[in-house]
Amino acid sequence: MEFPSLYKLVNNNFYLQVHARLNLSATQTISYVDSTTGLIYVFDDAYIDLGKDYTIGSTYLSSFRQQLTNLRSFPNSTHSCYTLRQVVQYYKYLVRAFFLYGNYDGLHKANTVNPLEFNVYIDVNMLMTMSIQNDSYTYRAEVLIVAVANSSVSICLVNTGNGVPFISSLELRRIDFSLYLTDLYDRICIELTNAPYWTNINTTQQMEYASNDEYRVPVAVMQTAVTPSGFGGITDIAFEWDFADTGFRYNQFYANLYFSEFDALLPNQSRAVDIFLNGEIWQADYPPPYLVAGFVCSVDHLNQNNTYDWEIKPNDSFNLPPILNALEVFSPMYLENVTTNERDVDAINAIKAQYEVKKQWTGDPCSPVEYRWAGLNCSYFSEPPSITVVNLSYSELTGEISPSFSELSAINYLYWKPQTYR
Repeated sequence: MEFPSLYKLVNNNFYLQVHARLNLSATQTISYVDSTTGLIYVFDDAYIDLGKDYTIGSTYLSSFRQQLTNLRSFPNSTHSCYTLRQVVQYYKYLVRAFFLYGNYDGLHKANTVNPLEFNVYIDVNMLMTMSIQNDSYTYRAEVLIVAVANSSVSICLVNTGNGVPFISSLELRRIDFSLYLTDLYDRICIELTNAPYWTNINTTQQMEYASNDEYRVPVAVMQTAVTPSGFGGITDIAFEWDFADTGFRYNQFYANLYFSEFDALLPNQSRAVDIFLNGEIWQADYPPPYLVAGFVCSVDHLNQNNTYDWEIKPNDSFNLPPILNALEVFSPMYLENVTTNERDVDAINAIKAQYEVKKQWTGDPCSPVEYRWAGLNCSYFSEPPSITVVNLSYSELTGEISPSFSELSAINYLYWKPQTYR
């Protein structure tokens, strides 16, 4: 989702090559240090055992940072997951994934007529559909989550039949306000323009925050704004987005609009604005505070529409033209599916590791049901789901039966050629 101008704030410390930023141990190998940010990236081999590595087309190599020039593609799997095991249950995390097609396969699959599309899941629930329509555009999926599992979070790509899923880099970071000095949420800020209709303005004066401001937009962002240029007689700020273009599963959005007055106004001056959404007043007579980060936020989700058409107008014809410093838009992700019994997850992953199982066992073993691991049956009569059958026939296994099988809380049958155990 892109907007025609101003600063858009995008919520977003984990990194893969297909790069991911990690807290490295002494035994891990650093593959890349970003010269601009100082962030450390490592190869992703330890976090996924599916897919193929590619480099984007030579035409694009010099135009992008190194962590976007490689990618992992998944041509032979329907459900491909990175499992990141450095999370603490009930802590808040930001997950951010980047996707740069770069015509890596030479097929020019990214186009607006038949875009390359696949679904992105966080653990067992769908976040959004990623629609890749441009060879050289970096697409992004990101979400703020609360870790539901005790030790891991999975980021999964699902093949929907509209092209081969791929990923360029992946980040996971814990929301810890003590870590980020310039922005508590470590957001990405993108400056967008709408020339010739808007003029960009800025100030070097220090900004303050209201006592009830939990959003804390970075000062550098609040020191910039857009205002109508007057071109064509236009005196308002207008922008829109279409639900169909966002990729989100549900047409529900929350919006935060940020304002700050840069000038000390005279008694006969005012910059109060009226904010309209789809032709109806959304907020009336809002005066941007002087050198304070002001905000107007939606408590409930916006009234649903296919298009969200915004206008910010002067409250009075004698007022100064409107300004807008920044905009944030959020969409909820609903937890429709439940992760598998944690004890079963630990046990089946130990079994997978001991026998080096070659099946495409990735992500959650039982959920969602359509991506249940091959060879497993699960019970869904009560939550959370539990593994009831493990079929490892014809898996070319050797050695003794793992004691981890006894940790499966509801197992009824184990199939292990040439015998069946009950």
